[in-house]
Amino acid sequence: YKDIPNIAGTYLTSKKTINLRKFWRIADIDYIIDGIVKKEAPLDMKKLKNAKTDFIIAATNADNGIIKYFSNKEDIDLFEAMRATLAMPIAYGKKININNEHFIDTYISANTELNILKAIGLGMEKIIVIDNKNHHPLNMKIFRLWLKRQNKCFQKNYKIQEELITNFKIPKNVKIININPKKPLDITTFNNNIKNIKEAMKQGYDQVAKMKIL
Repeated sequence: YKDIPNIAGTYLTSKKTINLRKFWRIADIDYIIDGIVKKEAPLDMKKLKNAKTDFIIAATNADNGIIKYFSNKEDIDLFEAMRATLAMPIAYGKKININNEHFIDTYISANTELNILKAIGLGMEKIIVIDNKNHHPLNMKIFRLWLKRQNKCFQKNYKIQEELITNFKIPKNVKIININPKKPLDITTFNNNIKNIKEAMKQGYDQVAKMKIL
C-alpha cells in the first residue's frame, strides 16, 4: 500500500499523464506504461507471471466490440494488456495490437457486472467488488457519438453485452461484497488534482479498514 500514494501523488498527477490542452491525446497511456510502470515505479513482471493468484485484465476488441480477458497465466505481453485496458478511444486514440488483434478500453470492459460474470465463470462464489466508477455525463455523450461511428458488427456486439448488464442478476450461491464510496468522490477520469486524489485514497483506505470483508 505504501507505494500507491507515492505513485499517485508523484506520477499520476503530472501533466505527462493527463493534459487537457493536448486535445489530440489528453491521456498519455504510453507514459503510464512505459514511463511509470516500466521505469519510474517498475512492476516486477516475473513475480506477477509466477503468482498463484490469477491476474485478469479486461479490454474490448476494437474490431468486433467483444470484451476480452487476458491473464498472467497466458503467454502474452502483460504490459500491452495493461496498455489496452487503459486505451480510451478518444482521449488516447490508439488501438493496441496483441496477437494480431486490436484492443481498446470501453465502458463494457470496465463494467462491474460483466467482470462479476467472468469471476463467476472462473468458479468464484465470494467476490469483492471495488466500485470506483464515476461516469461524467459529458464523457458518456461523447462516447455514444464515437460508438455510432463504429462498424455494425461492433455496435451489435456492444449492444448485446449492454443487454447482459441490464439483465444481470446475482446467482443465489454467489456472495458479492461491495466496496463503494460512502460519499461522492471529487475526482473524474481527467481530473488528476493531487489534493482530490489523496482525499479519495484516504477515504477509501479508512472506509475499508473499518469493514469486516471476509
